[in-house]
Amino acid sequence: MQTVEPVATARKLPVESRKDLEEGSGGESILRLVQEFKGRNVVACTHGDLVEELVEKLIQKGLISRSQAKMEKGSTWVLEETAGKITGARYLAAP
Repeated sequence: MQTVEPVATARKLPVESRKDLEEGSGGESILRLVQEFKGRNVVACTHGDLVEELVEKLIQKGLISRSQAKMEKGSTWVLEETAGKITGARYLAAP
């Protein structure tokens, strides 16, 4: 929550705690969130284990290569979505 609060405050947006982003909830939980929020812009913050599983799914789907599979603490993955499915992804290094 603390990670996204500055952005939410600056943009006057609500912050919602989600169990499906908690450590240990599995990479599939992020895919379900993409479905749930399809067509909307969302900022989600989670733990390394979920990011690791998500990145593996992106590789399996051919959306990124293994050499692009970065997970530096504080970094960002921008996911593109169409009809509730991830159609693209790009990595932004930590500031």
